[in-house]
Amino acid sequence: MRIGIIGAGMIGATLGSLWMRAGHAVRFGTRHPDRVRVEGALATTVAEAAAWAEVLLLAVPLGAVPDVAGAAGAAGAAGAAGAAGATGSALEGKVVLDATNPMARREPAAVREIEAEGTGSGRWVARHLRGARVVKAFNTVYFQQLRTAAGTGPTAPGIPLAGDDASALATASQLVRDAGFEPVVAGPLEQATRFEVGTPAWNSGATAAALRSQLRL
Repeated sequence: MRIGIIGAGMIGATLGSLWMRAGHAVRFGTRHPDRVRVEGALATTVAEAAAWAEVLLLAVPLGAVPDVAGAAGAAGAAGAAGAAGATGSALEGKVVLDATNPMARREPAAVREIEAEGTGSGRWVARHLRGARVVKAFNTVYFQQLRTAAGTGPTAPGIPLAGDDASALATASQLVRDAGFEPVVAGPLEQATRFEVGTPAWNSGATAAALRSQLRL
């Protein structure tokens, strides 16, 4: 697959390397492409990565999501200029893996919105990324665990997923396996609240079997 990773920090860079090892093509979309140092990957702007990719990983601070949406909208409008039925967004119909976390100290305004809405950060992200098929994924495991535990089988941390689109969940599950982990599908996107910041499943390093028990799956 062509995987666009928005953000080249610890999570994005780690998963990009794992997916390239599995044979996927990866491009990073950041505000500073010249600073990206991930062997074998190209770095572009957010707009260019969003337009190029089949699947996107959102690995940025939660508060940056509206900016990502704006860049993708601009990319879609430019790429579809003059085309009949253009939606104006490079995200239309694409699977977006949402690895963001609502961190109150870092992004108090966004967290207040999410708490007021009461449906979790996954729904908040999906509301901003209209047209995308959002799956909450890779938000629970520390990047060093991703690096060292990939491919270790039953002892590796499980990766909980939540999304409303069955096909998007299947794609996300395959990419979890390709990275060397086992997916644990929790249900619709609102179920992501069960493995967000402050829950027992978040940042626990729990195996897939333990997660299924914790989430009563």
